[in-house]
Amino acid sequence: MLILDGMVMALSMSPLGLYPVAACVPTSQCFSFTRHIKTPHRDGMLSVLSRNLRTIGGWDRRRIGGVLRALPLLSSQSPSSGAIPPGEPRMGISAASILVAHLSTGSFLSLSDLHDNPGAKRERKRVGRGIGSGSGKTSGRGMNGQKKRSSVNIPQGFEGGQTPMHRRLPKTGFKNIWAEPLTPLHVGTVQNWIDMGRLVVPADRLMTMKDLVDAGIFKANRVKHGIKLLARGGEHVHTPFHIEVSRASLGAIDAVEKAGGTVTCVHFNRLALRALLKPEAFRVPMLGEDGQVEETLQLPRRARPPPRLMPLYLDSDRRGYLSPEVQRRNKDLFNGQVISEEIPKLALD
Repeated sequence: MLILDGMVMALSMSPLGLYPVAACVPTSQCFSFTRHIKTPHRDGMLSVLSRNLRTIGGWDRRRIGGVLRALPLLSSQSPSSGAIPPGEPRMGISAASILVAHLSTGSFLSLSDLHDNPGAKRERKRVGRGIGSGSGKTSGRGMNGQKKRSSVNIPQGFEGGQTPMHRRLPKTGFKNIWAEPLTPLHVGTVQNWIDMGRLVVPADRLMTMKDLVDAGIFKANRVKHGIKLLARGGEHVHTPFHIEVSRASLGAIDAVEKAGGTVTCVHFNRLALRALLKPEAFRVPMLGEDGQVEETLQLPRRARPPPRLMPLYLDSDRRGYLSPEVQRRNKDLFNGQVISEEIPKLALD
């Protein structure tokens, strides 16, 4: 008998060791039975239990020691008492769960007890082994037909010759192969990077897309066709900066100019954008006047906007760089410089 938090468990011996022979019941219902257990029988039970617990680790042995100390209480309690008297040792819930876990398996845990979970391994289905197996004769493939043969290669979506679903449905929409998606940039992001000190505002020139890439706002390979300035976070802009981008929304222009800055929209084709972001790729070895080979920077001239974009860059409201108002403004601010065409050359020289 074991007392586990006011419960009694009967133990018995088998070739596998100790195991419970009955479910746990309250001690108040078992005192009539425990009174007849003689002291030698109880002591022998204690010694058997001690021998079977020798293989348990030190931590478990200390916990189960509470159970061994509780065994003598079986004969000391009266039938009328409903619980263990105050002050007597009791076994905790964790210790009780450890003992039950060890004893309910029939033997203590060993490597021979390890096995897969039920359903983790399934035996291979053996077909063609007679009609009694349920998968004999045709092996579950039915009577004749294409799928009965080996090396069947039916295309995905094939419907036996009739018009498949993907051809019955009408086509909708199209993909513009001439689209040039611009990378979005919000004015609030520019202000945040200026506040963090990671983006330095140049004092004597325009802030270009190369400055944004060098600061880490974008990687160079993300800017495919240019950058468009958007108005999110415009209420937080308080630093005046003069920025050059491919395009800008009216809200972004208004937010920047309220803070004392300017926006200039400049057209960049793929070659001009590469020359701006990676000018080191245009170094060309040339023979100098002293006969030595020197690397010089040969930047291509920027292309003019195509006819479909020309009205955009001529519009002063959109701050196009070809409009007279924008050109006059930039010349007054930057000593005659309208756009950043010469900035990469000056930076490398």
